[in-house]
This record gives sequence, C-alpha cells and structure tokens, in this order.
Amino acid sequence: HNPVTTRQVQKGDILSLNCFSMIAGYYTALERTQFFDHCDDASLRIWEANVKVHEAGLKLIRPGARCSDIAKELNEIFYEEGLLQYRTFGYGHSFGVLSHYYGREAGLELREDIDTV
Repeated sequence: HNPVTTRQVQKGDILSLNCFSMIAGYYTALERTQFFDHCDDASLRIWEANVKVHEAGLKLIRPGARCSDIAKELNEIFYEEGLLQYRTFGYGHSFGVLSHYYGREAGLELREDIDTV
C-alpha cells in the first residue's frame, strides 16, 4: 500500500508481494511479506506484533460479531505494543465476485465505525 517509486530495493527492505487473481469468477488475494536479505530487530518486533493482531482477529471473527467490537480489541493490542498511531489501513476488506482493485467497486467495505456489520 505504498506509492510506486524508482527507488531500488536495498538489503533490509520489507517487501510486500501481492497477487490478485480471479478463479472461476471469484477474486482472491494472496499477499506475502518478505525481508530482503535480513530482518533487523525493530522490524521483527513490528512483524511479530502484526502476527499477534492477525491471530487475535481470527479468534474474534464469527457470525454476529460487530466490526467495531473486533477493531476495539485489535486496536488495544496495537496500543499495548506502542504501534496504534501507525495504523493507517483497515483490518480487512471483502473479495469474491467484486473487487475494489478491478472496477465494479461496489464491494463490501468492513470498517470498525460500522456498528451494524
């Protein structure tokens, strides 16, 4: 989710590789994060905090759960890790027959300020 630049990749950089394919009419997303050559201690700490939030989110999401309630708990983890102020992107978005990357932008947006979802 960073802007495209002409900067060359350097050792220690964090790479986010994304593939958005369509299979049998359904969009899917595959994203992998990698460290080029090595991972410094500060980046590893942030990575581990993100994994902690991801795993907590998997435990919290269930039918009937409100996005706002899930986001509050996940935000608390980021707060405890000293990282909440850096969170600029939501916790998820839908894929399926609609994709916000390929037009037909009517896909469901999951936001923590929507109490009914």
